[in-house]
Amino acid sequence: MVKFIPKNYNSLKIVSNIHKLKSLDYLSSDVFDLEEKYMMILRHLTIKKNPERGASQTEISRVTEHAEKEFRMRRRIMVKRLRGTNRIMGLIPTGYVYEKKEDKHRFKKDESTFHLTFKGMLAILSNGMSIKKNHLFKNYINVISDLLDNKKIVKFIEEYFILQIHVFLLWHYLAGIQLKKQKEHEIYFHEFFKKLEMSDFEIFAQNIIGKKIKTGERKEYDVIRKIFLDYATSSYIIRTLKEEDVIPSSTTFLEWKEVNSDLSIGEIPYSNRHKYELHRLIDFWSVFLVDVYSLNNNLDDVMEKLVYQDLIETQDEYDKEFRYMLKQKSKPLGIKIKLPLIVNDFIKKKRNRRDTRSQYSDSEDFGKIHDIS
Repeated sequence: MVKFIPKNYNSLKIVSNIHKLKSLDYLSSDVFDLEEKYMMILRHLTIKKNPERGASQTEISRVTEHAEKEFRMRRRIMVKRLRGTNRIMGLIPTGYVYEKKEDKHRFKKDESTFHLTFKGMLAILSNGMSIKKNHLFKNYINVISDLLDNKKIVKFIEEYFILQIHVFLLWHYLAGIQLKKQKEHEIYFHEFFKKLEMSDFEIFAQNIIGKKIKTGERKEYDVIRKIFLDYATSSYIIRTLKEEDVIPSSTTFLEWKEVNSDLSIGEIPYSNRHKYELHRLIDFWSVFLVDVYSLNNNLDDVMEKLVYQDLIETQDEYDKEFRYMLKQKSKPLGIKIKLPLIVNDFIKKKRNRRDTRSQYSDSEDFGKIHDIS
């Protein structure tokens, strides 16, 4: 059971320090808010030698037993923080870490190793580690790089993933939604963007702040707006790359004849040849990053219970910025964007939104605590 606590949008969090809005570590620490004893375990799984091999309970306990006195944990206490109890949150049940059974010959006995998940990767950002240096992220980008000859496109995809993380954390920070105990995080991440794009995601910064902005908050608003605009243009370019088959779809597949269990992109639960469409590796990257979860799991209920504020009409200035940024970002990639269609898309979306937005603004659940199964 996960609780979301959407705050009233009349009192959105706007921080005075602009740097915090741009900082993944600050946003991560606010959204996940993990205690140091949990962070100590995640940190070890990230910075240890050969992190893709995971760590055993014995190895983790060596670290926790020799930590500073304030955060020191004996093995028994560490295991509770890892596996959880009725009273203590566990990193495994809440999706930060996953357990993998190892063969006997590795440790000369039955033992499990513990590995970072996608959610764990986002949470460890609060420790100040660059996402580009994370072993999960690096290896996943390497897989995509092996499949695409155009390294500029690969670099663009990498920055697109980072933008998604930034927008994801920033959105939840501004809305006051806590993800500390959110389960099935990898699928939720994917569904989050899928749903928000259907709700005029391109102008989200204006939607939640525009009418309530104060003079002293103008700089903060501009930063937020720029981040979401940056993502909107990148998302449009990714869609164009798919349509032009620069990012191949059904005709080109990623194939693994043998799956190495130590691959940080996750253990694929089949032993034969596997084929994954490349564009799905981008659309579902949060899922494929570590492990293959059931793609049939649907978190529609989660997004339906999040309350959205009424839209603000798209301003001409915003349209111009969108067009200009889109042109500048697509030019180095060698693709042509039909700019006139962009404005048509905005107009079409606005018209559709006018017919449905009242169901959100009139919601009786606005600002209440929701229980999401």
